[in-house]
Amino acid sequence: MLWPLELPFKITCVLFAALILLAVAMAPNMKWKRGRVFRLSLAIAALLFIPSCSGIMAVLDSQRFGVFQHATFDDVNDPRVESWLPSAATDIRLQKWMGGFKAKYSITNADLKKFMDRLWQKHGQYSTMSRAQIQTQLDSGRLIDTPPPGVDDDPADWPPLTNPAVYMSPQAANGAGFTIWYSIEDGVVYQEAAYW
Repeated sequence: MLWPLELPFKITCVLFAALILLAVAMAPNMKWKRGRVFRLSLAIAALLFIPSCSGIMAVLDSQRFGVFQHATFDDVNDPRVESWLPSAATDIRLQKWMGGFKAKYSITNADLKKFMDRLWQKHGQYSTMSRAQIQTQLDSGRLIDTPPPGVDDDPADWPPLTNPAVYMSPQAANGAGFTIWYSIEDGVVYQEAAYW
């Protein structure tokens, strides 16, 4: 869950290290002692670290979270999303945030079934519930059975699906996984995914 902090933290560390080294290297030109400049630069960096890291994170977040439109799977370029999205998906609308995403895309029934089968073969042994247990609960109505509306998006972009079938991925102990609502008639998937 802390993955969004990693890149801003690294960028801030590298930036401040470079600025401190530059200040120490330039100290003799200003007739200052390097040790004193180093200590002063380190103190300033410590005071400004959190605000700088927050600013860098805000800039990065504006690029990596929000609503995105992609023609094909190959256009997505986000490993967290790609691991939960079928490669045959087209006309993809993504709404990404730190802990997951919602997606709307087109796919054939055969391609979706192949994707789900491969996913369960690869990760099924790590799931907190077996595929049969999940299906039993879905059939009994004990799990989610209506697709969620889009997040921060126009509801017209998420019209109700015609007779949607519900599928679930393997569910990790930390809550990671996804739910799919698929309408064969519409050829459209609504997907809600969480990763930690």
